[in-house]
Amino acid sequence: MFYHSDSPANNEASENSQNSAPIASLLKRRNMSRSKTVNLVSPSIIEDQKQIPKEKRRSTPHKIQLCNNTAPLSPSRVLSQLPISSPPTEGKQEHSSAACGETVSSENSCIKREQVSKMSHNRKITEFFSVRRSVRKTKTTMLKERQQDLEEAILSQTESGLAVYYFERKGRGVVATQTFRKGEFVVEYAGELIDMNEAKLREMKYAQDENTGCYMYYFQTKNMQYCIDATAETGRFGRLVNHSRNGNLVPRVVMLKGSPHIVLMAKEDILPGGEIMYDYGDRSRESLQYHPWLAS
Repeated sequence: MFYHSDSPANNEASENSQNSAPIASLLKRRNMSRSKTVNLVSPSIIEDQKQIPKEKRRSTPHKIQLCNNTAPLSPSRVLSQLPISSPPTEGKQEHSSAACGETVSSENSCIKREQVSKMSHNRKITEFFSVRRSVRKTKTTMLKERQQDLEEAILSQTESGLAVYYFERKGRGVVATQTFRKGEFVVEYAGELIDMNEAKLREMKYAQDENTGCYMYYFQTKNMQYCIDATAETGRFGRLVNHSRNGNLVPRVVMLKGSPHIVLMAKEDILPGGEIMYDYGDRSRESLQYHPWLAS
């Protein structure tokens, strides 16, 4: 018996069955294509792969292999196993020995050990060059050295850098042939040291001779009056130095072996060619009467 119905429910069921048939055929075709692509490898190749031993198969790139004892060591590992020793230095011997006793097991500790080794080879600059120390002399030391220089000049009768020159109106005088700096020894007023009583007797004797010049030098030191008589020709330059109230020399008393000596020091810088002069200091009326040039 056949039933025919035109109801809407029966129509919708028939339409759904007709639409689902193409979709099912499409899925079936896709599955068949996948199965075909999988079976592209021939069965003979698969059999050959099965017959290859496992030892000869190549390991995949992502396979992790464990290192055995015979594997080569890394550079950092080799450096860490090298014995490092350095000569001990002062102040760092304990630090260096403690660093050498440490067991180095990593790259960081190896770097630290190398730094310690470099530090042990460092040297202070004072080990190669002497330390320059600024030594300031005391005033007492400087005066003592200056006294020794003057004593040496007196004993050696130093008169270097001087020459006798004849002036038209004054007669003989002394000229510098070298530069004398302020405060330097120039020449000694050398003569015979006498007391005041002997000096007065000799002045009376010299006054009787008009050709005899005045070479008597009076001075006082340590509450004692002295006179140096340089009248006799001795060839010493000090007795020939002329007088000037604005001279470039200044007299000074130097004690040597208990006896006073008169030395002439540079009052200012004296250049070569300049005449050396000093103030005699005699302003008495009698001296000015017989020697008027003492006032100039």
